[in-house]
Amino acid sequence: MERRAGGAGVILRFERVRPRKSAGFQPLKSHEITPEFLDQTIRACEALGNSISYRWMKLVKERLRLAAPRRFVCLTFDGCYKDLMTSAYPVLSRHGVPFTVYVPTAFPDGLGEAWWLALEEVIARENRLSLVMDRKEWAL
Repeated sequence: MERRAGGAGVILRFERVRPRKSAGFQPLKSHEITPEFLDQTIRACEALGNSISYRWMKLVKERLRLAAPRRFVCLTFDGCYKDLMTSAYPVLSRHGVPFTVYVPTAFPDGLGEAWWLALEEVIARENRLSLVMDRKEWAL
């Protein structure tokens, strides 16, 4: 793609933005960044002369077609976690940076359950767990 478009732009996808936790058990840590990292990322993009835009679909098509010299960065957030408003939005707002949020459709309808977060809490809280799979009990 870079040969055709000259590296016209990039879409950065984030999931969770929150301060570092000190807990030992954090299986989803690789899906998180800190507000400080988000701030540094935005500053680096701006320092390199990249425009940051939320109209990425239109821009991607237009810039790929025209191979515009000014590169662009689009910020997207998956999952619509509460920390998007508490930790990410203050940083994005301070920089005046637009962004796109992808919301799982079951959650606005009140049907979604963040089962992976509940499971993480249970595992972190307990010393022993067991589960039954194929009629066999597994002790963990």
